[in-house]
Amino acid sequence: MTEFKGQEKMFQLMRNEINEMVSLKIKEIEEKCSDYYRPSSFDKTNISSYIKKRLGITKANDEYELVKQRVLLKLGATKWEDIPVEELRKSLHIVDESIRIIKLDRPTQQVSFF
Repeated sequence: MTEFKGQEKMFQLMRNEINEMVSLKIKEIEEKCSDYYRPSSFDKTNISSYIKKRLGITKANDEYELVKQRVLLKLGATKWEDIPVEELRKSLHIVDESIRIIKLDRPTQQVSFF
């Protein structure tokens, strides 16, 4: 009985060690793969152009930066490169929502008929 418990304990230690090794290898592979799935300059240019067109501007300004900051906050990133390409493509609704919110915050101008 004590021999069985000793073998069981050794098996648990080996299993824990193997699980730790596998976890480390998976983390290494994820880090290597994440470099391949980051947005390219083409993807970043497309998303930037889209934001500018929707805002009705030609150059990045404060509104553009606010939209960008909001999108990055919502996606839990600090720069475009932190977001995988597929997630960025699936997140256009967040970009659109951010643009809508920024546009609503614009000061209104009264139109005169006289």
